[in-house]
Amino acid sequence: MFRTVVFTLRNNSTKILDLEKGKSISSKKFDMVNLLRKDGGFNREYVISASPADRDTSHLEESLSMLQNMKEPVPTIFKGSSSSLKITPIPTTLRTRGPEEFMANIRELILPIQNSLAQHKLFPMLNSREAIQVFMQLHVYAVWDSLSMLKCLQKHLTCESVPWVPLDHPEITRLINHLVLLEESDLDWNNKPHSHFEMYLDAMKQMHVDTSNVENFVELIRKGMSVLDAINSTRLEEGVAEYLKTTHEIVSSGKVHVVAGAFAFSREVIIPQIFSQILDQQDWRGNHARLSFYLQRHVDLAGEGFEAASVEMVKTLCGWDKQMWDEANRAAQESLRARNRLFNAIAKQIKLARRVEKIKL
Repeated sequence: MFRTVVFTLRNNSTKILDLEKGKSISSKKFDMVNLLRKDGGFNREYVISASPADRDTSHLEESLSMLQNMKEPVPTIFKGSSSSLKITPIPTTLRTRGPEEFMANIRELILPIQNSLAQHKLFPMLNSREAIQVFMQLHVYAVWDSLSMLKCLQKHLTCESVPWVPLDHPEITRLINHLVLLEESDLDWNNKPHSHFEMYLDAMKQMHVDTSNVENFVELIRKGMSVLDAINSTRLEEGVAEYLKTTHEIVSSGKVHVVAGAFAFSREVIIPQIFSQILDQQDWRGNHARLSFYLQRHVDLAGEGFEAASVEMVKTLCGWDKQMWDEANRAAQESLRARNRLFNAIAKQIKLARRVEKIKL
């Protein structure tokens, strides 16, 4: 039985993916030649691939030349010249699990958590002005948190350096820049640019909800305090603090595929469903225009294909690497569970507020 290994050569480095073991190995430019030598005389099949965005393929062809000039019998696995590159497809019979299979696995694993969120006990409770006020006072931290996660993706997936250089995946760059444009400077109900966080604060003020706590939290960060120190210095419900710490851990991982997994499956896929549930509470929808606008805006944006594009982003970043898929999957599940705990905390506070109101009466 042959083992299939994919070599991706980019920026003078080689990324080797062993499909049998389901993990990737980063190595230097010609390490693949040494790997073939150690493999016992080319008794396994290998496939070399190059990124479509890779304009400089000289290092790939140099590697190919070295392979062809070796004394050992080299299997016909790759053909190339100075003007073109031809990639030999991986034989279907030798494939283990590819991006589509990994994606299907993530969807299957997170579906129960997503369904639980979509049917959360919190939503039927949002049938009064008082309940919505409690909801907004705690949920606003998730609005801020979502922007931070998006900015992390922008840092890694778009070119922010000077001088500018093109990146490998322009379709991902376009997606992230478009989302940042909307989240940081969307048009509000007065057709004026505002971030979604600022829109939410305005909606809170229209609802006479105290914004001082979250504004103080953001101000601490603006002055240079770390996120964790700001969390510990701010009076927050436990579910809110856990939610923020979960995202901070994901963002601080330094792994863009991990952040992308959490963003795609716990933000872009689930948020429109959640907001639709809230909007369905007819008792309040017509009376709170700014909050209604904010929620409806996110539902409407779901129809612009961001969900599908975000999922494709994860597929592109993880590729054939099982370890990366596993890490993206764990991040998505952790983020979804943190949101569930956040909603539990909000529901608990609404119940407490109602008990207090009954005592007053």
